[in-house]
Amino acid sequence: RIANTNTANRFGASWSKNLLQNLPIIAKAPNLHQLSVKGVKDAVIVASGPSLNKNVQTLATIQDQVFIVAALRSLQTLHDANIKPDLVIQLDAEDDHVAREFANKLDIEIENFLVELTVNPWFLKSNAKNIIWSYPSIFGDIGTRFGVPPTPFDAPSVAIYGLTLCYLLGFESLCFIGQDLASSN
Repeated sequence: RIANTNTANRFGASWSKNLLQNLPIIAKAPNLHQLSVKGVKDAVIVASGPSLNKNVQTLATIQDQVFIVAALRSLQTLHDANIKPDLVIQLDAEDDHVAREFANKLDIEIENFLVELTVNPWFLKSNAKNIIWSYPSIFGDIGTRFGVPPTPFDAPSVAIYGLTLCYLLGFESLCFIGQDLASSN
């Protein structure tokens, strides 16, 4: 709770600025609470840690049998292995320079792109077919305006966000690849 409060205090102004710039783009897009997945019971959550490179070929062989949720930073590695994730997530706002550089390098088509409203607007210029949005609970007025509740959980990383989202979507089994930077061995 203390870490979340410190983060909100540190980045609140830039998040608010990003949110205001993103509203016109997001106004017509579906919200996180409108997501549903049918026809698959297993999900793989992909982060960009070292075990992604070790396991990417195995993931390639099963990609049609699982729902793949990927952090945006893992997208290039997946693309290089001919893997197209079902859902890509970006939560971190990043400053203009980092976001612009990342967005300009990213010419990979994204089927479904889930973003927090607080991300830098450069991320919304990606090659995404569908944008899905959510927002953190600190922006309560957004829920009133759009008639949707905030993200129903706080997560310390994109991978844990993806894990919690997959759990809420009702997947029977969940697997991590690339989350090893947050753990040891």
